Amino acid sequence: MSTTQAVESNSNGAASLFGGPTPTPPPAGGTVDQATTTSKGTKDAPPTSTSGPTKDASDPPIRGTFALSFASETIKLILGDKTDTSKQQVYYLHINKLRSTSEYFARLFDFKGSEVTQKEICLDEDFDHLKLAFDAFVEYMYTGTYAGCGVVPPPQYFGADIAKPDTAELDASVIVLAERLVVHDLKEKALSSLGLKLSEQRPVRDVNNICDIITMVYGGTHRPYGDVPPTSAFTFAAPVKPVFGGPQGIAPRVPATRPTPPSTPAPPTQSGDRVIVKSQPAPASQNSWGRPAVGYKNNKARKVVARHAAQHLSRYRLFPEFRECVAEIGEFAMDLIMEPINVLDSGLVVVS
Repeated sequence: MSTTQAVESNSNGAASLFGGPTPTPPPAGGTVDQATTTSKGTKDAPPTSTSGPTKDASDPPIRGTFALSFASETIKLILGDKTDTSKQQVYYLHINKLRSTSEYFARLFDFKGSEVTQKEICLDEDFDHLKLAFDAFVEYMYTGTYAGCGVVPPPQYFGADIAKPDTAELDASVIVLAERLVVHDLKEKALSSLGLKLSEQRPVRDVNNICDIITMVYGGTHRPYGDVPPTSAFTFAAPVKPVFGGPQGIAPRVPATRPTPPSTPAPPTQSGDRVIVKSQPAPASQNSWGRPAVGYKNNKARKVVARHAAQHLSRYRLFPEFRECVAEIGEFAMDLIMEPINVLDSGLVVVS
């Protein structure tokens, strides 16, 4: 049906959905002015088009993608210990949104296990410490935004140089949750937010807060699998003469210098009564101690946290809580010593 036809077919007073303005009803005993009901030869008539797709008045209204997501079936999701209702958070979420947002839920629905048939999913006690993060996930699933992203207060301090609380701990928990649920975009948003709050421009944090962040990140993430090929590309820092009175008692950093590759003696050759020793370059996979330099892979969240801790190590190491954190989390200790560190003697160790 063309636009003109849609208009003319409504001369009985019915409103046209797609053909222009609604015709005015005829007065009692009279007729409607032809200019309002037809486009034939009248300058006041609405313009018509005979090209392009046509719509019928019986067509359903166009529905947006966002609205369509609410038309799908919902499923009950329980977060927390299923046997203790006092520790649970219960959600009723749309299956289509869960499937399109999380690869974990997409695989779960494709598997069609008991959770799907019973219309109930339980994320057990392993998720107890991620309840705020799951709220952030639900908000992201329906709006595409992450509440913690970019929420960084100005660098004001408690006391001398302790940063005010922000959402860095939420960022850390969202990273862990997004890795479990395989939500790549949310994980990247939280990583970017955490990196901003732990950047070099930010002051040191409360020791309990940084220990919570370290525990969350290292307890909920893992290193990427795979080995790193051995290398001899070392960068050694030049010796630093301690300088006291600097900021926080830290000696100034000295740019690193790359050493000359060592040489390995070749087997001696006999020439008369003299022994001639020839030199040849060392293998690329060995350093000056004759051992291969073996590295390892790491993920972004752990790198961000370890770099921040190394930058403020002269302060954090003063607290027993931080030292215990280093002692208990071996992979954090390993990452910490792989970062640039240049601090003076703390003076806290008494040899007896």
